[in-house]
Amino acid sequence: MNILTRFEKNAQFFCKPETIISCFKASDFLRCLNEIERALDRGYYLAGFFSYEAGSCFEERLLDQRVYDFPLLYMGVYRAPCSPEGFLNASASKDTIEDLRINISREEYFKRIDAIRAHIELGDVYQITYCIKLL
Repeated sequence: MNILTRFEKNAQFFCKPETIISCFKASDFLRCLNEIERALDRGYYLAGFFSYEAGSCFEERLLDQRVYDFPLLYMGVYRAPCSPEGFLNASASKDTIEDLRINISREEYFKRIDAIRAHIELGDVYQITYCIKLL
């Protein structure tokens, strides 16, 4: 699993994970969180995702015994980031889209992200799907 991240910092590319931590049912979710904690404690980097449905694993009233056909969480465990240039050069194509920009300013974007983080911290929500337009 290769992952390229770019958010508020320089790009980081993660490649060749040591292992993958994942689960498809709520009864395995806590075990996976514990594995994630152990990997972080040992100095590993983790990159991946929590699915929308994983939110129900944090609220006992919402737990169910379903086995999902999509992972509730899927995390690669990496020793360190790889070079993002390697990813960018390998994925470069002669077919490109140029002059893309988002529909709001950088300052407004981060103001909205801060507001989202505040709502999550207050417990108003556990997840917000925030979308912007590319022009």
